[in-house]
Amino acid sequence: MKKGLLTPYVMVSIAGLVEELDNFSGYSQLQDICKEHGVEIHSSMMSMTGAINMGKGTVTVGFASQGEELAF
Repeated sequence: MKKGLLTPYVMVSIAGLVEELDNFSGYSQLQDICKEHGVEIHSSMMSMTGAINMGKGTVTVGFASQGEELAF
C-alpha cells in the first residue's frame, strides 16, 4: 500500500453519473496507481444531499490514513 493508507480502499463519489468519472484524466491515473499498489477503488454516485450542497460534477475522494498532513 502507498504510504499512510490504513486500509487498501479508496472511495470516489461524484455528483452525477458514475460513468462521468471517466471524463476526468486524473481518475484513470488514480485507477492505475491503486491497481499497482493493490488498492481497490469503490466508485459511487454522491448522495442527493451531498450533490445539492457541493454542486453538479463535484468529485470527492475518501480514504483512511494515519493522520499525516496532506499537501493539496
